[in-house]
Amino acid sequence: MLQQSIPRHWHFTTPEHDGLSIRLSRITGEFDLSLRTQVGDMCWETTILSSHQTLEQAVTAADRQVLVVSR
Repeated sequence: MLQQSIPRHWHFTTPEHDGLSIRLSRITGEFDLSLRTQVGDMCWETTILSSHQTLEQAVTAADRQVLVVSR
């Protein structure tokens, strides 16, 4: 479900979590849950949805985000 792609960055491997990722901020030390959306042929926009103290809290927030979007 969660795979570390590069240091301090995890992405989800399940289709329902498409576009969601978690990044450990070097500045704040928090885990930022972000959503990446395509805005053009080769352009992407990344929006931070929330920040969390632990990776587990960020994963839980991602699961909640999927439930909100699927309703």
